[in-house]
Amino acid sequence: MPAGRKISMSLISSIAGYLAITTLVLALIISIYLAPHDFSPFDYWIEDYGMPAENPVGAVFYDVGFMLTGVLLGIYMIGFYRWYTTNRWYNAFAAVGHLSGGISTLVLILEGYTLMTGFDRPMIWSISFFLFVMIAMIIATAGMAIRPSQSEDTIIIGAATIALILLLATALYFNIAPVISEWLAVLFMLVWVAMASRDMYRLST
Repeated sequence: MPAGRKISMSLISSIAGYLAITTLVLALIISIYLAPHDFSPFDYWIEDYGMPAENPVGAVFYDVGFMLTGVLLGIYMIGFYRWYTTNRWYNAFAAVGHLSGGISTLVLILEGYTLMTGFDRPMIWSISFFLFVMIAMIIATAGMAIRPSQSEDTIIIGAATIALILLLATALYFNIAPVISEWLAVLFMLVWVAMASRDMYRLST
């Protein structure tokens, strides 16, 4: 970045994306470490670690971490203003994705807050989060393929994340409990955020 150049919103959003990943991972690691049971991505949903009844000591780290992650992802989402062009139809398409991504960040904040206050139906938040994230990522992946501003590997990881979310949704619909698929969907989503943050940083330089 040349000397004297103002810090762009793309750079701020990129940094927020990396901070969101770091915050979420740390919150999960601490809450898992403090949980009274052994870690098992096959037996425990992610949100189980944020329930005081399941994790009396570690739940607060999960809940606060998720609220902070939601705030940081909200800042990260602002950087997607670079989607917009002079084409009103494309902009309307992008705005739906932008709005869906923004709602998903609000869901994370509400999940952390309500779990901390004793809400015992966390799956509602999980399903809502994945629904809005999936809508946002479908539009982002399609939009970036039409008007490239992300690298090819970012688009591929985005498509893989969407596939995992659809797999999770299908399994839940048929009353199957594919706990590991939730962990994999979150892992791929974090990788996508990291790659998209990298691409956003490149746009800012």
